[in-house]
Amino acid sequence: MTEIIAPGVGKSVGRRLRAANWLFKACRDASRRYHDRRTIAHVTDLNDHLLRDIGLLRHQIEPAVHGKLKRTEVGKWRA
Repeated sequence: MTEIIAPGVGKSVGRRLRAANWLFKACRDASRRYHDRRTIAHVTDLNDHLLRDIGLLRHQIEPAVHGKLKRTEVGKWRA
């Protein structure tokens, strides 16, 4: 994301905008990590039969949550 600061805007305002931008990104990233951990914990609690129903093996849970697996055909995933 690029920052656009109008010409003539004081340095203190620019610093505040950069700080607000940094804070927003930090909160967004923390929220994403929190929800990823919750999703991993929830899916890990599923039994093997339910995992097979959604087309995952136990060792594929984390890559699937992080979007590193691609669906090749129904029920098949690959890294």
